Amino acid sequence: MGKIKKLTTSKMPGESEKQYSAFLLYCEVGSVSKLIQAWQQISRSSAGELSVIFGSRLGDLPSERTIERWSVKYHWVERADKKLAEDLEVLKKKTTQIRQKRAYLITEMFWNKLQA
Repeated sequence: MGKIKKLTTSKMPGESEKQYSAFLLYCEVGSVSKLIQAWQQISRSSAGELSVIFGSRLGDLPSERTIERWSVKYHWVERADKKLAEDLEVLKKKTTQIRQKRAYLITEMFWNKLQA
């Protein structure tokens, strides 16, 4: 029986920089077919947010079969779900911080008005 690797959203043991970059792009676009389309666009153009982030890290586009093997080997679907959950948790924390700061500022403003 094969050893099951602990799933992480960071680079997995044995995963190359190119494979990890492909995983991150997969997380952005949501499927292997969209990953291939995005990779092709990035290869053709140096403009755009994805090109700036991934352009120098991806290199030449491998075959769809190779990308699918990477996806299975490095558990992209499960890791993408985990990354989405982690990103959502970060957004919830930031939202809470913003609400708390806003409540503080409103309270401070009213207090200052009452003191005037």
